[in-house]
Amino acid sequence: HRQQQQHRQQHRQQQQHGHVSRHSLGLLPSAIASVPFPGAGPEDAEGRTVHHNILCVAGWNDDVREHQLNLMNLNVQKLFGEIDDVPEVSLLSSFTVPRAVVSLDVSQETRGSTMAVAGGDDGALYRLKLSLPTAPGSSPSAIRLDTADIGETDLLEFCRPHRHHVSDVRVHASGEVAVSVSLEGSMCMTDLTSRSSQTVVQCAATSFTQCAFTRSSSSSIVTGSHQGCCVVWDARTPAGRSSASSVPGSSTGTLRMGNGANHVEPVTALATHPSKPHVFVCGGAAGLYKEYDFRYPEGPTFSERVGRDAITSICYENQGSSVERLRFCTEAGSLYKVIQGEGAALVYEEAHTPFTGLAVSPGVGDSQVFCATGAEAMVFLTTQSKYY
Repeated sequence: HRQQQQHRQQHRQQQQHGHVSRHSLGLLPSAIASVPFPGAGPEDAEGRTVHHNILCVAGWNDDVREHQLNLMNLNVQKLFGEIDDVPEVSLLSSFTVPRAVVSLDVSQETRGSTMAVAGGDDGALYRLKLSLPTAPGSSPSAIRLDTADIGETDLLEFCRPHRHHVSDVRVHASGEVAVSVSLEGSMCMTDLTSRSSQTVVQCAATSFTQCAFTRSSSSSIVTGSHQGCCVVWDARTPAGRSSASSVPGSSTGTLRMGNGANHVEPVTALATHPSKPHVFVCGGAAGLYKEYDFRYPEGPTFSERVGRDAITSICYENQGSSVERLRFCTEAGSLYKVIQGEGAALVYEEAHTPFTGLAVSPGVGDSQVFCATGAEAMVFLTTQSKYY
């Protein structure tokens, strides 16, 4: 027992500088999302555990010249609760898709089926239905895929709600419905259990770039546009009618992404708060990010500019934690964190390498961050990292 305590202390001293690693993905990633896989089982006799981080990664595989949607696993091996080794990413399943995947999301509900939905640049949606194990320490081999979504080696088209490029798609936590938007000005709701799709909004003057469900219901949606506006919608309003829920105090029903009428930048990233249905944050094409609270009509509750590069992905992490931490990455290869009440802090960067996507493993406590890069790779960081 004394030797085990000494070993534990030595190992923690070795890990005081934390962990960050870079892993090859074998494709140029366009989107990345984390799958809610159960945590590690109990420690073995030597104090070791293995955490499986399951990821959906979409992108272009230049070796075989095809667009792919891949299911991958990054094992994180720990010794006495501290990271000991992180082997290379392993490929669990690979599917071809006919066109480029522009957006990707995975439902975070662990009961029943988990839905991964990808949006293509041809207006189509692709679904991958997963049945996941729930017991801690489960193996990725226990994941089951719905064969109705899969052809011989390809992922079948689920439905085609848009005529053109799907700029963003989000799956509700329940996994039953998805919202998607297009640059053509359409917003659609898709029933993931029946393949039926309904156009909720058609607005030719608006090029939608981002969308997200609020935490209040599956009918409350926030969108961002190329014109620099964020709008709150009620999807229960019939298509063709005015379905924008006016933001209190705003005569236009919109929140503008910029510092005044002469400086409005396109919305390039958007996320809703995990526990506060009235709060969301958006990032812009020139490094500006703002957090809004519907209860306060005066404007954003927080606003800051970080450089001049587009914010490519933004998300909250540590659901249920007392610390509200926000993360976002940029096309300049920078990763930032924001803690409530503080400004943005640069925590990691790669020169001349854009970050194309960001994912945070679900769960509370030892959050793990995955940044997809424009160099066919992924950067992995954890709460134990000096970059955290």
